[in-house]
Amino acid sequence: MIKGVTEKREIKNPHGGSGNIEIAELLNSDDTMGNVSLLAHVKVPPHSNIGFHQHCKEAETYYVLSGAGYFINNDKERIPVKPGDVCQIDFGQGHGLDNPNEEEMEIIAVVYPERVTETE
Repeated sequence: MIKGVTEKREIKNPHGGSGNIEIAELLNSDDTMGNVSLLAHVKVPPHSNIGFHQHCKEAETYYVLSGAGYFINNDKERIPVKPGDVCQIDFGQGHGLDNPNEEEMEIIAVVYPERVTETE
């Protein structure tokens, strides 16, 4: 399958953060048979952030492509991140992302659902 990105959307004050982010959905649940809820290319402009929020029935991974900023982990610690870093958000954890710099930050975000296993 080859899928071109046809839609980019702007989200204002994401999760109570400041500024706007741009999300290009690369794949969704339908494309991945439910294995991945969302694969997205996300742009976080200078002096913008994704507010701290919790994932209840999903986990998420960020891969930093460009720019630098701070990953806010479940303990609300601000951890510096740069290109090549991977940030993991487990099921039930919270997180945020802050770009206080003059350069745009770009990440790949992968959101995947909690798996419910059947017991006999």
